[in-house]
Amino acid sequence: MSANSTDAGSSTPFDRNSFNPYNQTIVLRDSNGDQFSVDTADVMDWYLYGIQTCINYGAQLGASLILLIAVVLLTKPDKRRSPIFLLNGFTLGLNFIRLVMASTYFTSSLSDFFIFMSEEFDLASKSASHVSMTHTIMGLIEWILIETSLALQVQVVCINLKKIYRMTILGTSCLIGIIVMGFQLTYCVHVIQGIANLVPTSELWLQEGVLVVTTASIFWFCAAFVTKLGLALRSRHKLGLRTFGPMQVLFIMGCQTMIIPAIFAILQIVDIGVPNMDSLVLTVVALSLPLSSLWAAQSVENREQSLTPRHKSYGTSSSGSRNNSFASHWKRRFFSLTNSASTNSTYVASTAGTSKSRDTNTDLERNSPNGIVVDKSFELSSK
Repeated sequence: MSANSTDAGSSTPFDRNSFNPYNQTIVLRDSNGDQFSVDTADVMDWYLYGIQTCINYGAQLGASLILLIAVVLLTKPDKRRSPIFLLNGFTLGLNFIRLVMASTYFTSSLSDFFIFMSEEFDLASKSASHVSMTHTIMGLIEWILIETSLALQVQVVCINLKKIYRMTILGTSCLIGIIVMGFQLTYCVHVIQGIANLVPTSELWLQEGVLVVTTASIFWFCAAFVTKLGLALRSRHKLGLRTFGPMQVLFIMGCQTMIIPAIFAILQIVDIGVPNMDSLVLTVVALSLPLSSLWAAQSVENREQSLTPRHKSYGTSSSGSRNNSFASHWKRRFFSLTNSASTNSTYVASTAGTSKSRDTNTDLERNSPNGIVVDKSFELSSK
């Protein structure tokens, strides 16, 4: 075929050198028979949007499911009825179901190539529209649970503040929560109306406004939480309590929950080319809250286990293996002290002849197998 050959059915000469196969126009007909054109670039954007969004949702879905299982299995039975556990558990469960429904959009008729390009959404099935509406409502409920959990944690950590400070923080938190819920409810109603009327959502400012106020509320709650913990850690540091414990864990996770969602929100507004980055804001907060509780609880348990041989006696545990380990530990300590008893006795006997005054003030408990020496040369003065 020559470079200047003509197209089939056209007298226009075909120039292969100036032809770009990636920039073509596809002519289609809608349900009324009218023609409309679709560029290949639009087809590629539609294709990549589905793949990138499904990867995004799939990663969030897997993380939510794994952490939900871990929270249920690792939380102690007596802690599973606490308000924090119930809020975090329901939030993870709702996040998992919400992401499943969001992913099914790309297998429904709403994401069909012809319906999407022709914008004839009335050809889509009713069930697909109902799933999209349910997904939007579940996102609103999940935000309510997250805001409640954050407010509850701030209230708990600020319980020992003065009443005026505590009421100021509580009032500000309630005001911010009302503003966020107002934006969220308005956006939810607008999206559901668009789905019901088969009209795509076009108010980008409303979506970005919801993202901004929601991220600001997360920042406020986490900032109040982290500030109070930071002051408490500073006081403990002055007292010499510098060991890594649950307060440090909550401080780290609070900073993470405050910073990372804000980063994803900024990336969504700047538009770096990755779709639906705003969904990560919701998922990161839903994952961080129960993860911080698990880490803090494990830190407390590790500290208790490290202090158990020193402050607890053996034989009180109901577990036989733990009894045996405690018994073997104290048996080794007993025999090591018994073997050193003769050395201690010899040393006391040799020093007895050199200082008679020390003999009168020192009492050796000879009946003890450990050779304990009680020094009675010290007296308490009432001056």
